[in-house]
Amino acid sequence: MIRDCGKVVYPPSSVHSGREYIDFSFFHKEVSITVSCWILSQGFTDRPEAMHFNHPQPPFSRFFIFTEGRADAIVPSGEIQLTKGNIYHLPPNQPFDITYGVSKMIFFHLHVTDVSGQSLFGDTKGIPKISDSNLYLRYLQGFENNDKMQTFSVIMDTLRTFLNPWMDIIANQAERAKNFSLLFEHLQKAPIAKVTITELAELYSKTPDALSKHFRRTMGTSLKKFLLERQLIQAQELLLHSQKTISQVSEELGHSSSQYFHRFFKKHCLCTPREYRDKRFG
Repeated sequence: MIRDCGKVVYPPSSVHSGREYIDFSFFHKEVSITVSCWILSQGFTDRPEAMHFNHPQPPFSRFFIFTEGRADAIVPSGEIQLTKGNIYHLPPNQPFDITYGVSKMIFFHLHVTDVSGQSLFGDTKGIPKISDSNLYLRYLQGFENNDKMQTFSVIMDTLRTFLNPWMDIIANQAERAKNFSLLFEHLQKAPIAKVTITELAELYSKTPDALSKHFRRTMGTSLKKFLLERQLIQAQELLLHSQKTISQVSEELGHSSSQYFHRFFKKHCLCTPREYRDKRFG
């Protein structure tokens, strides 16, 4: 690990960033549920000195597994100490400050969604943890042996544990989402910034207004807000977890120009794409 101007810069050998993903399906109360987990990045940090980071609006989940040392995190519900032997989940959308002591830690940055592309942990409070020695050792073994299958397996088992308290809500959401399967499939293929409510309405032979009302009544959020949040999440993930230039990120999202993307991102995230990327959240 290299310390550079208050940021943590990870050497290439310590971090894998391949945007791999795991899909798994199961039933809960006779409802079919599919969970997608994008592994945005993973790695190992060896911190020889204390470091502090502030995360005002993290867009993705983090799993932290300390092998040595500790960290102290402050979230809206209070202060939580992170120590060796546990698996911690720092959920998305929850602001937190974290101070690392001298420590060593395996980390995973994950985006976990349902079939609609919405985060399954967006409303989680605090920092849930799992105290399971077998699960903990499987993380260590998978990472030390560079065993991708073991790592995927232990991530899935961890997700099942963290998702368990939310299963009734997830099942209800999955049942509602069936009404818009064509819409979600279309969003998987089309550049998100180019998608219009008019073209989505054509999938159902509805007017844009009728589709928007149906979506709000069924999904509990406006279609316009849903599309905006989905685009912002994609932009944040590409800026933090890909080597693409800002122009390439803009093009992949479907913006007409990088200047327009710059204005769009600053309006909604209160900083420029470059400023956001340079934060290098720890």
